[in-house]
Amino acid sequence: MRFSVKSIGPVAVAIAFVGFVAGQDDDSPRKAPPQKTVRKAAAAPREAQTFIPVIADDFENTLRKDEAERADVLQRQKDLLESRYDLSNDPSELKMSGGRKAVQ
Repeated sequence: MRFSVKSIGPVAVAIAFVGFVAGQDDDSPRKAPPQKTVRKAAAAPREAQTFIPVIADDFENTLRKDEAERADVLQRQKDLLESRYDLSNDPSELKMSGGRKAVQ
């Protein structure tokens, strides 16, 4: 006996419905889900609660300190970029696909 795709679909739906109805048992009392016990962690010291350093100084002092360090930080970053990349402006005769801009 050959089965076609059209005849298998309704049969599969009927089997699934019968299994769903048979799986429901309204006579038995429903059990409540088990209660989870939650344990509170011991309070950690304030310093151990974050990975980011906490700034304890007031804003004005922090601003003055950051402004004083700005030139050194910018120079250090500029040196790092120049050591990693060639930032020179040296265009070649070769043009990009649009034909307007030179390839660096």
